[in-house]
Amino acid sequence: MDYQIADFQATDELRITETEIKKIAFLDLASARSNPEVNFAIVEDVEEILDNMALYLAYMIDSQWDIQTFDSKGEAYQWLEINPKR
Repeated sequence: MDYQIADFQATDELRITETEIKKIAFLDLASARSNPEVNFAIVEDVEEILDNMALYLAYMIDSQWDIQTFDSKGEAYQWLEINPKR
């Protein structure tokens, strides 16, 4: 896998606990150890989701993945083309 896109643009709210975010991050950290060459684009524009993503990013600080947040899928796709890890 070269990249992931998590698109939250159609989401008004995200019902997730801090514990659940931590679990997702730890699963992703394990995935990053076996597949470190991944670009991960997060697309979001809602304040609550931004807060959740900030927490996720804090847990992922030691990840080998290159993780960026974007306001639109177009920006994310442009970044993925500029930053290929192939």
